[in-house]
Amino acid sequence: MCYGLLTALLATLGCGYTLGRAPTAAPSYSLAPVRAPSAEPGLAEAVERAMADAVARRASLGVGPVLSAEILSAEVRPAAVGGAVQEARLSIRFRLDGAEGLTVSAARAFPLGADPEATAALRAEAFARLAAELSAEAVLRLLA
Repeated sequence: MCYGLLTALLATLGCGYTLGRAPTAAPSYSLAPVRAPSAEPGLAEAVERAMADAVARRASLGVGPVLSAEILSAEVRPAAVGGAVQEARLSIRFRLDGAEGLTVSAARAFPLGADPEATAALRAEAFARLAAELSAEAVLRLLA
């Protein structure tokens, strides 16, 4: 008798019936183009990719409230005596549907490369990592 009840329960669960509330669809958000008055090459695209990745981890991309970003500043300065290490600093304001913005900032050190092209690649990587870090923080706080 106990086995019959257990079998019926397992069969019911296997057919897609669940106890409790039905699962809800993840909310959907739209992304606005990044406003980037910065001359840093590729930074706007890096922020757009980072925003899309951060939203995709928590929700879905589609039609819905609009998440926008504006790069407030992107600068590089020496981080060590002798200039062998540089520091990339990035500040971005994120807004959800034009509401009051959330400004997040961070810095990341990177070494100088062997030549200007290698240094440019290391600089771009530092800014891409900053964009990912700041986008993840903003999405976590704004889409909570």
